[in-house]
Amino acid sequence: MFLALFAFVFIGWRIKPKTLLNVCLLDKTVLTVEDGNDIDIRSAYRKHQGFFWLLEQQKYVFQNKKFYNYKTDYFGPLLDETGKIKSRRDLSTLDYTPDLMYIADVYGAVDDTYGYYDNSTAKGAGITVDDMSVISYAYENGATVVAEMELFNSGLDSSVYSQLSSLCGIRPTGWVGRYIYDLQDFTDVPDWALPYAAYAYSKGYTNGVGPTTFGTTMSASAEMYTEFLLRALRYSSTAQSDISNAPERAYFAGVLTAGEVSALHASAFLRADVVYLSYYALETNVSGGSKLSDTLIARGVFSDAAYRASRAMVNSARIG
Repeated sequence: MFLALFAFVFIGWRIKPKTLLNVCLLDKTVLTVEDGNDIDIRSAYRKHQGFFWLLEQQKYVFQNKKFYNYKTDYFGPLLDETGKIKSRRDLSTLDYTPDLMYIADVYGAVDDTYGYYDNSTAKGAGITVDDMSVISYAYENGATVVAEMELFNSGLDSSVYSQLSSLCGIRPTGWVGRYIYDLQDFTDVPDWALPYAAYAYSKGYTNGVGPTTFGTTMSASAEMYTEFLLRALRYSSTAQSDISNAPERAYFAGVLTAGEVSALHASAFLRADVVYLSYYALETNVSGGSKLSDTLIARGVFSDAAYRASRAMVNSARIG
């Protein structure tokens, strides 16, 4: 019975007529295989490979009536069989009018899973002025333009940014949302840490360090933890991508003292610093509200008596 059903489905797919759909797909974010990294060539095209599979499954073909090849039929950096960049297919070389313009990803080609492990620089990132001219041409000639959600966060020229905003009919706010189901998208969170990572993520205190990396094994820096506190106190959010000046922003927000900023920059960040900063954060006002300690007491997280008793045990003075 199962074999008969399988045969029926397969035969049905074979006899289904092909549908012509001229697709122009731009994917500048392919993973390149280099010595010393752990990139699997099979995942190099992951930003568009699934889309091409869907096109074939639905029997959409190019104007030459052939199925799309995810290794060659896209615009962006092209790889050889070893996973290294062999050439680039620029969008400006488009020589047909597409029915569908799909901007899959434009972060740029990298050799370390988006530049988070060895801080490599993405190659060929963003939408260029020439790219924008082709996109506008396709749109004006009837093409449906589809773009991934973080297109506006990929380092765009001001004129390109303005044209894209107009074409898409939106006014970007800088906020980025992402749905995570049980943190399955993050590959480095152990089972025991899932509840804690999930809580921090759901509250907007952290959004990980990469598309698939939460940063569980990384050493926390003073900047990281200060940014964590700023978000918890609502002085910052996940829209803040540059955290290098987090201690200084915390000073101007009244979260840290000048002496504490100097101390954080002067020495390695230790667990004792986490305890110290967390303790004095309790005496800091939440943005637009009362002290964090008062908020937690009101919510029943701990009692006023317990908080006073814990403060009585602290004999050292705060760094001025």
